[in-house]
Amino acid sequence: MLAVEVRRNGGIEFSTLVLNDAVVNKGAVGRLIEFLVHIDGEFVYDLRSDGLIVATPTGSTAYALSSDGPILQPSVPAFALVPICPHTLSNRPIIVSDRSVIEITLKRSIDARLHFDGQLQCDLHEGDHVMIRRAAQSITFVHPPGYSYYAMLRGKLHWSEVL
Repeated sequence: MLAVEVRRNGGIEFSTLVLNDAVVNKGAVGRLIEFLVHIDGEFVYDLRSDGLIVATPTGSTAYALSSDGPILQPSVPAFALVPICPHTLSNRPIIVSDRSVIEITLKRSIDARLHFDGQLQCDLHEGDHVMIRRAAQSITFVHPPGYSYYAMLRGKLHWSEVL
């Protein structure tokens, strides 16, 4: 799970826990947003795009996968950072340790928003800092006998179908 905070003007504007993904996106306006991404305090890139998805392994087969992100096996202790329609074709998804602290700083935007697990949670303003880290809480899924992660992927993604 993810723990997410929005910091504005030196204070915490919003915080929550997330199961699948946290998404910074452009909102209703048809213009790119621009934001800075830091991981563990180190500058990664200045990105102009429709947004960025930060997905857990559970969320890697949802919106992140639809945006050409990787599938993370549930036992992999990592998060996927997946740009949404980046302005530069060289911006590709990256995988980071789930011990990393991800900071997204909104640099330029008219109407940016933050979604969690597909639900709108917070409007963002220029200068806002979205802090994402592994939550202290974890979740355990209970599966029926005979459950197979790879069989689920084959069914969901129609792998190995005869055409």
